[in-house]
Amino acid sequence: MTTKIKMWGNSLAVRIPREISKKLNFKSGSSVVLSVKDKAVLVRPVKKSRTSIKDLVSQITNENKQTLVFDDNPQGKEIW
Repeated sequence: MTTKIKMWGNSLAVRIPREISKKLNFKSGSSVVLSVKDKAVLVRPVKKSRTSIKDLVSQITNENKQTLVFDDNPQGKEIW
């Protein structure tokens, strides 16, 4: 498939045809990695890393920790 390079602001841009974007599951806003190998441009999707609960808990500090709020007056169907 042949396409053309166009100007997009001060940068150059290449449009990814629908057939290719569907095969690679690219959507508007998808993150990709661009690299050059043997005078060719490679476009690869960014691998999504799963964050573990241990990693999330390790980011809790005294400054961002929520306080426990307890109210003796239920507002709905809460049972205390």
